[in-house]
Amino acid sequence: VNNCEVLGDEAEEEAEVFPFFRPVLTDVNEFRAVIGPSGGERGYQAIADVTAWGIAWYINDLLVPIIEMRRGQTYKFLVNGGDDPLSSSQYH
Repeated sequence: VNNCEVLGDEAEEEAEVFPFFRPVLTDVNEFRAVIGPSGGERGYQAIADVTAWGIAWYINDLLVPIIEMRRGQTYKFLVNGGDDPLSSSQYH
């Protein structure tokens, strides 16, 4: 005899996924770019509206921020994307 109550409707719609807050970098002249985890459904996938494959770029420790730049300003990018040609996720 199954006398357990139903806990939820099996036909429930999936909850809408909202992306993480996307920061804006202003008045910054030096950027450090590294590869890190994509942040799942609320991370890169929600921000870019494309399926992520597990990794994404972080700029100054922020997941794919918006970078505001000004014409005539000099910027420096320090990129650490990996150097292992046998691993596509660590060779950029």
